[in-house]
Amino acid sequence: MKAIINFDQGTAGSLQPEVKTAIDDFFRNWEKGETAKWMRIYRQSKEAFAELIGTTLKNVAGIPNVSTAAGLVASALPLGPGSNIVVSGLEFPSNVYPWMALQPRGTRVRIATSRGNFVPISEFEKLMDENTTIVAVSHVIFSTGYRYNLDDLVDLVHRVGAFLFVDAYQSAGAIKINLTEANVDFLCTGSSKWLLGPPGAGFLYVDERVAEKLHPPVPSWLCVSDVFDLSPKYLTELKGAAKFETGTPNLMGYAGVMASIVKIKEYGIENVEKRILSLTQWLIEELVRLGLEVITPREKDQRAGIVVFKTKTEPLKVIHRLREEGIIVWKRGDRGVRFSIHFTNREDEIDYAVKTLRNFSERGLL
Repeated sequence: MKAIINFDQGTAGSLQPEVKTAIDDFFRNWEKGETAKWMRIYRQSKEAFAELIGTTLKNVAGIPNVSTAAGLVASALPLGPGSNIVVSGLEFPSNVYPWMALQPRGTRVRIATSRGNFVPISEFEKLMDENTTIVAVSHVIFSTGYRYNLDDLVDLVHRVGAFLFVDAYQSAGAIKINLTEANVDFLCTGSSKWLLGPPGAGFLYVDERVAEKLHPPVPSWLCVSDVFDLSPKYLTELKGAAKFETGTPNLMGYAGVMASIVKIKEYGIENVEKRILSLTQWLIEELVRLGLEVITPREKDQRAGIVVFKTKTEPLKVIHRLREEGIIVWKRGDRGVRFSIHFTNREDEIDYAVKTLRNFSERGLL
């Protein structure tokens, strides 16, 4: 059996040995009933993520996934008569359905039209007006690999007084994000892709000034000032992102993702980004040499770890043939094959993938 090479990190990141060890340790502590240690791990994981994206703990809540984050924010928005929400036409459903669920309440969802591998900022601008409450967009588009400049989005959205909601599932952990500099209102991510953790242990960033204006309608026992007051008589809501906490978290998952975030931080997020962009540049150049149409931008500041190319044959056949050779990739779009490359992937793995693709090309299988 051939060794498996994960070039589908944008679907499921490779669990590192440190993550598996942390999960084993969690189960040992669980059996000992060490409750205080469980909650300390949860807090430390949020602190680690906050540091990774250039913010502080008070601005980060734990959430299971992007759908939950978008749903929580959607339910807390100050929606008035005639309000509208603008979303990208290339969003993953997790960043579309929660906003669409507001339509029965009279809120319109406007979908910005894509142009090739991304939705130009001008298309968002066409749909925005004084009644726009929030604009929702992925930092890196899952199906094409295009990366937005957050500063450009912030400037546009704040110009009309709307909030900006960023789905960073395909960027957090792969490229540097500094929310001290990028003045976004909301940013969320899950744990199981570029953060290299187990599923169900994600994060939601909420700008502290925005958090003061919003009040999620379903408070949990973790969003109050004294979580150990088990005979509550009134709700004293915490300030900051903590008011978005959803209840007892996936503690096992947070033990695992904390270990992976520590690994990323030790390597250095700048070094992670540099390595990813170097490996993907290598792959892009080889794909171009094979005469294949690369959908992902070649400019380094417009991409991250995703590289998508179009096949001349049925893409699922290409994907299955690659899997037979031990190379795991996935399909995106009508004819797209997506490689998702992390800093944990090795040069010899890229070399093997390139040689395999070249062989396929020579045999007319691409």
